[in-house]
Amino acid sequence: MAPSIKRMIAACTQVLPFCPWTTGYDKSEADENFFNNFSYVTIIGKGGYIDCDYFSCGITLISPDTFYDWHYHPAIEIYLNLTKGSQWGMTEGDLLPKTIGEVITHPSNIPHAMYSKELPLIAPWFWSGDVQVPAKMEKTKGQY
Repeated sequence: MAPSIKRMIAACTQVLPFCPWTTGYDKSEADENFFNNFSYVTIIGKGGYIDCDYFSCGITLISPDTFYDWHYHPAIEIYLNLTKGSQWGMTEGDLLPKTIGEVITHPSNIPHAMYSKELPLIAPWFWSGDVQVPAKMEKTKGQY
């Protein structure tokens, strides 16, 4: 693993306890398991430490054995995967394992999902474009 990725994992791990975590979804959009096992923090952007209306970034944290259901949003999204064994998919296709340090890009309004297998999924994310419109769930209710 690259030293820069090791530093990123260490930095994320250190700040996790101090972040204002949220699920960002309405209770009608997902089940109780999702709300108990998914969270993200916005560092830059609406509701973040630094307000910005055209760019947003933060960290996603998903408990082990948790499926982040198919969802979409107009913002272009880039993730940096920091978790061994996490699985990612787009357009409701197969979820595929990604390596630590792999960059995952989700184009505007393309359904995508993630699954944390044995370890918590930790992934810094970056949004650009229409960052004011929140993500919407596809409502498959945990099927993958």
